[in-house]
Amino acid sequence: MLETTLATSFVPGSNVKGEVMGANWRFLLPQLRSGRIVSIGRPGPAAIAGLESACEELVILDGRAPIEVPDRGADAVLVHDEKAPFREVERMLNPGGCVWSESSLPLPSLRVWLSPPGGEIGSMAPAADRPTVDYLVRHGKLDPATRRLTPARVRQWAREHPTVAAVRRRRGSLAGSSSAGEAPAYLAGVIGSAGLDPATARWGISVPGQYSSKKVLAFLFAPDSESPSAIVKLTRAPALNPRLENEYEALRLLAQRGIGSTAIPRALALEESGGLILVAESAAEGVPFRLRSTGRADCPLLARAHSLLLELSARTVERDRVTPDEAARVFAELLDRLVSIYAIGPEHEAFLRGQVATVAGSAGPFPVVFQHGDPGIWNVLATPSGEVVMLDWEAAETEGVPLWDLFYFARSYASLSPRSSSRSDFLGNPALVSSLVEAVRAHRAATRLSPELVEPLFYTCWVHRALKEANRRPPERLDDGHFVSLLRRMIDGRRSPALDALFTGAS
Repeated sequence: MLETTLATSFVPGSNVKGEVMGANWRFLLPQLRSGRIVSIGRPGPAAIAGLESACEELVILDGRAPIEVPDRGADAVLVHDEKAPFREVERMLNPGGCVWSESSLPLPSLRVWLSPPGGEIGSMAPAADRPTVDYLVRHGKLDPATRRLTPARVRQWAREHPTVAAVRRRRGSLAGSSSAGEAPAYLAGVIGSAGLDPATARWGISVPGQYSSKKVLAFLFAPDSESPSAIVKLTRAPALNPRLENEYEALRLLAQRGIGSTAIPRALALEESGGLILVAESAAEGVPFRLRSTGRADCPLLARAHSLLLELSARTVERDRVTPDEAARVFAELLDRLVSIYAIGPEHEAFLRGQVATVAGSAGPFPVVFQHGDPGIWNVLATPSGEVVMLDWEAAETEGVPLWDLFYFARSYASLSPRSSSRSDFLGNPALVSSLVEAVRAHRAATRLSPELVEPLFYTCWVHRALKEANRRPPERLDDGHFVSLLRRMIDGRRSPALDALFTGAS
């Protein structure tokens, strides 16, 4: 049970916001790992870290030392200094090597549209491919000033700020790549697996977020299509490869069982290139869930999400795999890890130990289900037909815990409610609590979960989330984390009417 979670190292500060490698233009190169990359001019620390991860040797020429790179000794050259000696650049470049600059190059080049207008690159596409650029803009793959707006507001923003929009136009030049704008060569295999021709497939690349764990996304389009046929995910570092491998296997297993055929992406291919895993998946057309949901208990999209989570549990439940005692030992291990990381007070720890004991003493088998592992609203799309699609299955558990996905989704959904000030107040809306009670009752019936397990599963859910959050918190700010704070608050408020309704009403 919880094999993926138990194999995870929870190290405070190991995935902190903003501490992410740069030089994202490297994902335009034909290969994900080069022998030697030369930078003419000194990039920033984040860019240096990104370049070092992409090659065997990084040479930085900052003008204070003679150029000692041998003829044909560089696979890629970054022109960070506009006064670069281009005869030297051509001399040192390997056959098939590339030159990158955000200035014009005196070489045959592919012009690349870039966003945001300054700082690290977040999105890239051939500048001449307006449909792909428009797709990235419509779907918020542009810059912090507009990424939270709806597509209509993005277009309105550009009309209202024409001067700013003109200033924000940013381009790069890639010499040595196909002038026709073919996708980077490392994508050729997965492009073919998606049923497209690598010579004609259109493409755009997004490097989202400020966490190193976020995946690079390559959107693949048929020649005449405005919507992608497939999305390729790739990790930024080999240490993250198991997460994508887990997602690929999860999607394959769900497809074999015929679960969520239109609500879950299909796994198309898994490949390795330059030490990094690439996974191609079918693309789903839709907009972020938050842009279409009403945030109310009677929202049709909420009902669709609940139905999908119920189907996932009902069709994968196994009642004879895990005993209550075995489940309790797993929960106890998670609690031990929590106590070793956070300053959990003795009263809170004693309460949680009691919840684990309740699991160990429960009658009958402990049901396990296929668990998404991260079903926040940010991982859900609303489709034009009013359905939902659930994305990002890298934290999936084939032997997961009943109700955990449901509780976590409820907490994220509450942030949309007009009556809720934050996700921390996710039980403050009586109508949403009633909806959650009904959903818990349906899950209990489908999995034959003992009613006395609802309460311990509620609290162990937040133990699990606090552990996962530890990696994203600097050590000095651990104990004000969102989930450990939520856990404390739920324990202190365990006699509240909302929790009483949840634990007794779902029986």
